[in-house]
Amino acid sequence: MGNLRMAALLAMVLVASPAAQAQEKTRGITDTEILIGTHTDLSGPAAFAGTSNVNGMQMRINEINEAGGVHGRKIRLIVEDHQYQVPRAVQAVNKLVNRDGVFLVIGAIGVAQNNAAMPILQKANVPNMFPLAQSRSMWEPLDRLKFVLHAGDYDQIRSGIKWLVDNKQRSKFCLLHLDTDFGKEIVDGTTDELAKHDLKVVASEKYKPTDTDLGTQILNLRKADCDVVVLGSLARDTVLAYTSARRVGWNVDFIGASSSYHRVIQEAANNATEGLYAVTGNYVPEPGERSPEYQAWYDKYKALYKTDPHALDNLGYLSIDVLAKAFDAAGKDLTLDTFITGMESIKDYQDLFGNPKQSWGPDDHQGSNTSTLTQLHDGIYVPIVRAAAYEK
Repeated sequence: MGNLRMAALLAMVLVASPAAQAQEKTRGITDTEILIGTHTDLSGPAAFAGTSNVNGMQMRINEINEAGGVHGRKIRLIVEDHQYQVPRAVQAVNKLVNRDGVFLVIGAIGVAQNNAAMPILQKANVPNMFPLAQSRSMWEPLDRLKFVLHAGDYDQIRSGIKWLVDNKQRSKFCLLHLDTDFGKEIVDGTTDELAKHDLKVVASEKYKPTDTDLGTQILNLRKADCDVVVLGSLARDTVLAYTSARRVGWNVDFIGASSSYHRVIQEAANNATEGLYAVTGNYVPEPGERSPEYQAWYDKYKALYKTDPHALDNLGYLSIDVLAKAFDAAGKDLTLDTFITGMESIKDYQDLFGNPKQSWGPDDHQGSNTSTLTQLHDGIYVPIVRAAAYEK
């Protein structure tokens, strides 16, 4: 009888706390820690972006942890360098998921890299949060494990092209883009928006991420007599393409999405990128338009990292800020389900940087689809249109 009673009591203990059992089964979560990971570029062609984003993320993580964490849990970030190479990205995610056991992946850079790693995340039920890859595949079709910030590359380039057609009467558009998934997103956005205006791409040139000379592509586009070059390029390539065109006296408009919006471009020697258009979902206030709160943040970042922050530093910071709000909304019982519910409950989130408010819900995992159109003047991205959009 005693043995039967003991067995019954043991059974009650085992089933009495479903929440505790669920907690035990939630990867990356303990009573004191939330383990997250990122795979990014710290030493390849997009290292300028990966390093900046990681700096911003770690800054916000440190602030949260110093304040006691979220519901008593500190956040720990594991960073893997994939050097912007797809095979390395797959290896990195495999390690993060299967060896480290992270709760989620955040801020992963590269469209192709994210797409290649997605099956591993899906199989393990690991969310892919706020990637530095603004392809529609990052949030479409709707998936409970995918969340993004801001307008995507497709949204951005469409809104920029619409403005050039409507306000500058441009009609002959050419494309210069990376031969990657990211480049294809720019191609799709360009062709779709031009079709709305009964226009077509006049000429198109592509290149590889490892190319260091775009002179031939620029000459071919010049022969096509276009009046706008749409860029599907990273920051380094944007400077290379723009300066190559100006060097041969070709002074047509150039426009890019958020990858053409970076301090590497605005700080090009001798104002070499003067006049470049860039569309971004994550605008950075310039001197004279910064709020006291943002200026204080700016100064703190610069003191920490000995460099001026820009879009990707800001993006890393706010991505962790949003994440922490979702953790908080999930409550003490943090599981995959409560986290997703917490994310989908965030409405009208206003970041520190003055961007459009963002919301997520059960039917929409993209925070916002509006952008800011800017143009470089004297090393400053001057906003032309805030909350730029296009007609779907």
